[in-house]
Amino acid sequence: MAINPKVIALTSGTSWTVPRDWNNNNNTIHLIGGGGSGGFVATTGGTGGGGGGYTGITNFSTTAGSTITYAIGAGGTAVVAAGNGNAGGSTTFNAGAYSAGGGGAGQGSTTGATGGAGSTFNGGGSASSAGSGGGGAAGPFGAGSVSVGTTGATSDGGVGSPSSLTPGTEIYGYGTAAGGRGRPASNGDAGGLYGAGGGGAGATTSGAGAQGIIIIVYQGSSGSNLTADDPILGTVDLDDRFITDAWLVDQFVGNSLFSWGRNDYGQLGTSTTTYYSSPIQIGTLTNWKSVSITGWTTAAIKTDGTLWMWGYNGYGQIGNGTATNYSSPIQVGALTNWQQVACGYRFTSAVKTSGTLWMWGYNGYGQIGNGTATNYSSPVQVGALTNWKQVAAASGCTAAVKTDGTLWNWGNNTYGQIGNGTATNYSSPVQVGALTNWKQVACAYNTLSIKTDGTLWAWGRNDYGQLGNGTVINYSSPIQIGTLTNWKQIAVKMYQTAAIKTDGTLWVWGNNQYGQLGIGTTVYYSSPVQVGALTNWKQVSIGYYQLAAIKNDGTLWSCGYNNYGQLGNGTTVYYSSPIQTGTLTNWKQVTCDYSTIGITYADIT
Repeated sequence: MAINPKVIALTSGTSWTVPRDWNNNNNTIHLIGGGGSGGFVATTGGTGGGGGGYTGITNFSTTAGSTITYAIGAGGTAVVAAGNGNAGGSTTFNAGAYSAGGGGAGQGSTTGATGGAGSTFNGGGSASSAGSGGGGAAGPFGAGSVSVGTTGATSDGGVGSPSSLTPGTEIYGYGTAAGGRGRPASNGDAGGLYGAGGGGAGATTSGAGAQGIIIIVYQGSSGSNLTADDPILGTVDLDDRFITDAWLVDQFVGNSLFSWGRNDYGQLGTSTTTYYSSPIQIGTLTNWKSVSITGWTTAAIKTDGTLWMWGYNGYGQIGNGTATNYSSPIQVGALTNWQQVACGYRFTSAVKTSGTLWMWGYNGYGQIGNGTATNYSSPVQVGALTNWKQVAAASGCTAAVKTDGTLWNWGNNTYGQIGNGTATNYSSPVQVGALTNWKQVACAYNTLSIKTDGTLWAWGRNDYGQLGNGTVINYSSPIQIGTLTNWKQIAVKMYQTAAIKTDGTLWVWGNNQYGQLGIGTTVYYSSPVQVGALTNWKQVSIGYYQLAAIKNDGTLWSCGYNNYGQLGNGTTVYYSSPIQTGTLTNWKQVTCDYSTIGITYADIT
């Protein structure tokens, strides 16, 4: 059965009402204990906190509408005293029938001290000497008293080996499993974990551990999205962390990668430069997580956190230190902590799980953001900050949102797309206003962003009405598009824009020369117009005069320019209304430009 999962996160409260479309035969529940706090400064250094525990539940059987009790525990707290740190509290589900322990806190002292144990199912460890790392999480039963490192040395914590997960694996963007790092002359680090963020590093005052989390993944029995009256009390929407649910990654289900359309630089990844007018699978791997394409270059992240690129590389945008084109995926370095990637025109940007931002490729407008105009053929870090959440890249311009809700732009500013009221290019990030409620950003020659209140804002180039405010006037500062508060996902490319609302409707505006807006005409629109009357659109991408979108039933639909076969229906005929690409019902994510790349969910039984 092909799946298209729904995700619910429990981060507070004590009871959860099972949704009415609950499926007993296709669900996974992840219990993730909070990491313990690192130990405080001592003569020889603080110990690292223990990692949080993990417990997985498969095909949990219950009744729709019933109430399930749970508890969200926290990692242990470090105290200013010699001796052991406090134990962590358990995160439990179904009246305690399932449990994942919080990591124990590390504790520094002049002679070395033991970190607190994880509770119930141990998720934390201990450290036998000051400066040592805490033990890592090891599945339901934890690493217990595992300790590593030596007194007076900087030492990493131990990494657990749960049977159901590989150490370092992320669950839905949350952190990795390891004990915290001990340091000889400063605070011990927080314990890493399988979720919910690490506890605070030790300090001269008590340090709190991280909260646990419960992540519920299931395939709705009805095959449709939850509606407003579905009972989901005690839950939070992961949209606040992720751009849209289409970006969520199921680490336990394989994902296949397909491509079609233009391929003159090998951007389809098929080891050829042959164009294809129907989807063709890229290799046989089933661990692709997310993908991005702009121009003739493609980038994708696997579920193991590795980054792979292919296609045009004239400016080093593939990031392997060369300017050679590649017609099949090649790995960028050897790191396994890439979280999100966005291809711009001749450059690439990416965020790591550490919250750091990295860029490479063409830098003629300063879009790399490191204060220079020098091209780079390998990733370079933008500053030293660790709070970047999402990045977007376009034609010489970069935009990014931080975890504190601030919005930053840099690079080409010819049309005011940086949003600071000027037309000056910037080679380092500049903040757009002073607001802290930006949620998602997309950019081209213009920039669009959604706030946490669901409002939509736009600025920059507007000669085709692509800003959506009913004019063709450029704006160098953000202006609100209408007054609605239900915008969910935004996509922009070249001179056209598309967006999905929380009610599942699809809206478009801007250039419509080839029918790419999908409304059955080639008339341009300077305000949002709805595509049909359907309310089941899930994710949208817009490319070079083309639109591609996925419905909640997992089908893929496209319209617009089709000279390279990028609509994927076996022809090169243009279409001004959406047509289905093939017959598959397990599409997960789509991205398009001159070519189209899509990821499908693997079939499971």
